[in-house]
Amino acid sequence: YIFEDRIRWSKGNHLSVKRFRESFIRTYGHEREVDVFILEDGRPLRVVDVMLSRKFYSKELQMLRCAMLMEGYLSYVGLLVPKPLTEESFDTSRWRIDRTALLEINFYYTMIESLFVSDRFNLSEDCDANILSIGLGGGTVTSFLHQTFPRMDITVVEISGQMLNAARKWFGLLEDDHQRVILTDGITFLAERAKKGASYNAILLDACLPQFESDFLCPHKSFTDEDVLKNIATLLSKQGILVVNALSPRYANDLYSYKDDKPYQYLVKKFNTVFGHCERQKTGSPNQIIYCLHQSPMPKLRINTQQFLSEKANIITQKGA
Repeated sequence: YIFEDRIRWSKGNHLSVKRFRESFIRTYGHEREVDVFILEDGRPLRVVDVMLSRKFYSKELQMLRCAMLMEGYLSYVGLLVPKPLTEESFDTSRWRIDRTALLEINFYYTMIESLFVSDRFNLSEDCDANILSIGLGGGTVTSFLHQTFPRMDITVVEISGQMLNAARKWFGLLEDDHQRVILTDGITFLAERAKKGASYNAILLDACLPQFESDFLCPHKSFTDEDVLKNIATLLSKQGILVVNALSPRYANDLYSYKDDKPYQYLVKKFNTVFGHCERQKTGSPNQIIYCLHQSPMPKLRINTQQFLSEKANIITQKGA
């Protein structure tokens, strides 16, 4: 791309946020495609750097890297804005990843917050919980947990090798002694681990398939089969918690079009057949979060969790618009 006013700049000249924003939008619009992966089922997965709309910032420039399908976005990670901004900054593919960035109105924030409903999760960097995540995406949740709680032990199961490649190349996925990714089918993995007597303090279920004729896009319907739910319950420790990303196709395109919560109520009842306590939380997005435990947790002040996360995370809010 050639910028209209590029000739006026010399290499190394500093740009104001306003000037950078105007030139970026004039050239790319609000999003810049940096790569495309073809998934195993033939669908293109676009990696897109997105400049957040004006309502999300005041004087600050905020950028996200998103993994997007034709049906919508799958995942995101924050980008660290280079300082100072120069002409070279327009190549956002070179920007560093901010693993602590969370959109407050997004369901990922609620998923992370829900973990601390469990008595096993303490509001401390020393929290050493053992977590299993079914579904990787760009690794938004697990990368945040890995960065913020370095003693947590995180296992991620992902069925798509191309999704894993994208997460490694563009979303800052770190794999080490405390976080590993296993490329396999999630349902098979759950069955094998349950048979071996494995145990986890939390299981994150973020396995989606964009089939709009189904009752749910998330979780995939195969994860609601009775045998699968029993395996999940077997794998959870006594104080363990299951956190589920749920999305009905009725809500997928417009959060406000449907006031009927029956699809989500049905899903809660389904999980309640194997868990002693399940609740759901609405988010600022069409997704809802369902969490389940073997027994009712001790009451906790939600404000304490929010305060802790606000201290550890780069929370992107609508304030200051």
